[in-house]
Amino acid sequence: MNTIYPKLSIISGANIAFKQAENSQVSNNEKINAKEQLVTSPIKDEFKLSAEKNNKLTKREKIILAVSSVAVAVPTAVLLVGSHFAKKYLELLGDKAPLGFIRRIINLGKVAATDEMTGLGNKANLLISLDKDYRKAIKDNKSLNIGMFDMDNFKSVNEILGHLKGDSVLKLISGDIKAICEKHGVKPYRFGGEEFVITSIGKSKEEMKGIMEEISQTIAHNEELQSKLPNFMSELQTKLDSITQETNNVQINIFDQLKKAKLSEQEEEQLRKSIVEFVESRRSRSDNTIIDAIINRMEQKSGNQINIDTLIKTDKNTKENLGVLLDNLLAPLESEKHDLEKWYRHFKRTNKFTISGGCATFNNQKHAYDTSLKLLKVADDGLQRAKAQGKNNIFDVSDIIKLPQ
Repeated sequence: MNTIYPKLSIISGANIAFKQAENSQVSNNEKINAKEQLVTSPIKDEFKLSAEKNNKLTKREKIILAVSSVAVAVPTAVLLVGSHFAKKYLELLGDKAPLGFIRRIINLGKVAATDEMTGLGNKANLLISLDKDYRKAIKDNKSLNIGMFDMDNFKSVNEILGHLKGDSVLKLISGDIKAICEKHGVKPYRFGGEEFVITSIGKSKEEMKGIMEEISQTIAHNEELQSKLPNFMSELQTKLDSITQETNNVQINIFDQLKKAKLSEQEEEQLRKSIVEFVESRRSRSDNTIIDAIINRMEQKSGNQINIDTLIKTDKNTKENLGVLLDNLLAPLESEKHDLEKWYRHFKRTNKFTISGGCATFNNQKHAYDTSLKLLKVADDGLQRAKAQGKNNIFDVSDIIKLPQ
């Protein structure tokens, strides 16, 4: 049987089991239901044996043990929910629960709530915790603080140094984030990719922005992180020079030649050669249908001299002229060159790996946000405003928060 269980099924089963435990009443149908859930568990034998050997467990407690065991098989996002109920089960069972089960549940909670690479809270953890924190802030009449930030032009690190070194950069950044958050009693999370979120209850907007700026400055002065910059810039320059030369050659050897009214026999052969070399170099990165259409046209003969009108006429198969087809192949290369130039200018100006961030402090917005994502959207707005100002900035949107309609 498939071991990936629907989230609703897990929550429903856990709620039923917990309700049964609180009421101390278990009907025959409920026993059958619990038994069926146990049978679907891939570790049924282990838990069944543990429950049967421990004679101190009541039938009620055995059902709790059986139902909660199902949570071990579910995906990470669901495990977080499962671990929430599992803690309640452990409280009910006390010292009667098998030791291996207790350890498994404790580890379950850690795995479910933690981003494996950085050690920070993961997205599932954030979405559930933020909702709880928002309700708690309202109940206690305190502020809710959210900050979101990411590394400026992180895509360039992956493109130039590779994803493994990109991961090492994220680990260094997350280490600084974690240390500063522990210092100030703030909770850190990895939202996804190079995006991070920090949350807190009861801080002023000045305190929250100050924490964000401290993180930014610490990262900017992280010697191990910044020591990677010289090699990064060297590799970036090499790649930029190479792609610039390639695009220049295409312009001179192909497009400039296509503009001519007539070509000599030698120019014709050189043009054919240049086009074939260019399109073949793009074969692994472009639409092969376009490439094959261009190659086919280059193999057509039209006497001793190319007739330019014939060369660029609408192709019967693709309904696109040769110039357009070549433009389509060149466009990704030009886009890549544009990105490299943008990254080079940025790092030449900052001479550092930097982050940008947006933060928001919510006061008295009682029940205005019905989901964690709507709260995060406000902080993300601050992040986008920071980047619009030139990156390496922290933008506080607390005073311009617009309540959701």
